Amino acid sequence: MPIQPSAVISIFEVIASSGLQGTLELAKTIPGRLISTFLSYFVVQYGALKFYRIAIYPGFGSPLRNTFSAQLMDLFKAASPIDLPVKWSNT
Repeated sequence: MPIQPSAVISIFEVIASSGLQGTLELAKTIPGRLISTFLSYFVVQYGALKFYRIAIYPGFGSPLRNTFSAQLMDLFKAASPIDLPVKWSNT
C-alpha cells in the first residue's frame, strides 16, 4: 500500500529538486539522472513508511496498543490459567 504514496511524493520531489522550468530540458538531456533521483527518493520514502508502520505505529500510535499489553499483563499476574476465563465469564 505505501508504494503509491511513495511514488507520487517521489515524483513531486524530483520535480521540485530539479526546478519546474528545467525539468523538461533535464529529462531530454539526462534521463538516467532523473530515474536515479526518483529511485533514491522512492527507496528512502518507502523504507521510512515501512519502518513507521512496522516499528513505530503499533507501539505509539495504534489505538490497540494498550489492549494487548494489558491482556498480557493480566495473563502473567493470573494465579492459574483458568483464572482469566472465569474472570471474563463473571463480567
